[in-house]
Amino acid sequence: EEEGPKKVHIRAGAHTDYGAMTILKSGGPGLQLQLSSSKTNGVASTVDDTAWIDVPHLSDAFIINLGDLMQRWTNDKWRSTLHRVIAVADDCGIDQKSDYD
Repeated sequence: EEEGPKKVHIRAGAHTDYGAMTILKSGGPGLQLQLSSSKTNGVASTVDDTAWIDVPHLSDAFIINLGDLMQRWTNDKWRSTLHRVIAVADDCGIDQKSDYD
């Protein structure tokens, strides 16, 4: 028996940050990113660029999101990170709160 997809609640909608970079302390599940649809090192990506990818939680780690200013400074060589924050309901329908709120 296959499990159906879990209900996703958006805590912070898809966005990029406007500064050079944002440093986040890894605080649990909930942060997702979307890969850029542009080519990487001149090679087209085979990854679905509309899919959201879960950022793994690593204890005592930091996450660095590049922002719009860094993208501008590097003339689009380094792209700002499109990301969102979600909470996924468990089997009882209770939201698992993310520390990114």
